[in-house]
Amino acid sequence: MTTFDEFREHWQEAYNRGDLAPIAEFFAPDARYFQADGLVQEGPKAIAEGRRREREELMKALGARSLEVEILKREREELGDTAVEIGVYTITADGRKANEGSYIAVAKKIGGGWKISREMVTSVLPTQAQQQTLIAGTA
Repeated sequence: MTTFDEFREHWQEAYNRGDLAPIAEFFAPDARYFQADGLVQEGPKAIAEGRRREREELMKALGARSLEVEILKREREELGDTAVEIGVYTITADGRKANEGSYIAVAKKIGGGWKISREMVTSVLPTQAQQQTLIAGTA
């Protein structure tokens, strides 16, 4: 991957497939991921496993068969071998909106490609009543 856009596209595709082990390759060896619930994961493998667990827990809570993330808008500034990206995302479960939030990521160019060094995510999870509405399909 040579551009940041290609990097982000590959990350999103891997997440949407539910194949989260390869997500580890998108993180720098010293990466830290700050979850919306306040937990911090360190290192590519721990981050990939944490993202897998988050995804599975959300699918289970919603009774969903599929889950997809879409980055709706973002702004990025590349400063040589470092890039900072701020974005807004939405997650759909079985085609219905299930979550949304924002993120900020700092990436480094390592070995000709981009690797996330730090990432912090916010999440606006629905209330239990809203989740029941989503599950019932009346939203």
